[in-house]
Amino acid sequence: MHRPLRVRRLVPAGLVASLVLALTVLTAGGVDAVSYAQTSASPTPTPPSSLQLGSATSPTLGAYLTGPDGHALYTLSSDSQNGSTCTGACLANWPPLLVAPGGTVTGPAGATGAFGTITRSDTGATQVTYDGRPLYSFAHDTAAGQTNGQGIKALGGVWLVAALSGAPASIQVGVTQSPTLGAYLTGPDGHALYTLSSDSSGAPACTGACLANWPPLLVAPGGTVTGAAGATGTFGTFVRADGTTQVTYDSHPVYYFAHDTAAGQTNGEGIAALGGVWHVALAASVTTPPPSAGASAAAGGSLPPTDTSGTTTGGSPVGILPMLILIVLAGGAAIVAVTARATAARRS
Repeated sequence: MHRPLRVRRLVPAGLVASLVLALTVLTAGGVDAVSYAQTSASPTPTPPSSLQLGSATSPTLGAYLTGPDGHALYTLSSDSQNGSTCTGACLANWPPLLVAPGGTVTGPAGATGAFGTITRSDTGATQVTYDGRPLYSFAHDTAAGQTNGQGIKALGGVWLVAALSGAPASIQVGVTQSPTLGAYLTGPDGHALYTLSSDSSGAPACTGACLANWPPLLVAPGGTVTGAAGATGTFGTFVRADGTTQVTYDSHPVYYFAHDTAAGQTNGEGIAALGGVWHVALAASVTTPPPSAGASAAAGGSLPPTDTSGTTTGGSPVGILPMLILIVLAGGAAIVAVTARATAARRS
């Protein structure tokens, strides 16, 4: 007499257990990789009225800027020209290089870039810039000569030691062959160069936050640009609104792609943005073909997913719907099994 009642109690319990398990999986997000420990913010000293910066040389990174204490200085690739995305807790790990309002900054020998300052929008402090990029130190560099912050990904960009040279006085553009794209232009570091089909030197479409993903190829004011054999177009320059001098090819502004991390990569090819499409700058011509059907719609210069850990950019597991279906089916199967056993026991 009581067995049917027991079955009725087991069925809701099984359903509840299945739903709890499904909700647990649904709400469990991916965990972002932590590259460094958080530190506690320390009181900010009064900025000096003048700064004398130094330099150091790394066998792998070359010559880079250092602060008055000899520690490495860094830039963040996702910082816009004359603007900082590192705020709040970020500043505990990446203290900005500050100077008193109206103060002076003197660079070391070999620093060909232009030093300047910005007024931070969050604190009102005056931060030093190099070729328009805000400068920071890294809290986990505990001694001169350390570059522990190099390559750390954060805030949509990458932290890099501030190269001593800044914008060079002369640039030698190279040419690389791709089996699918043909001959294309490369910067002095061998990385692919790109043009945007909707861009022009008269009114560049890539400005502001776009420049974090597509750093322009810059040269010092009055500098020279030379192309390798096979580059049949015409090189030139123009002055951007921020005062930097950008290289052009057949009047098209030329850029890098921040997510090409090694020579030979062309990850930016075909990304649709700003009313046009990004293409590698072809050596023979920069005339860009129309967008292909598979072009990524990255409006506003946003990036395609770059995570390779099997999760989406939001951190939720890929294929979560099939997983939930399997969980519910498994719970249903368990309920059916319990019901069948109870029915068999009642009939016996």
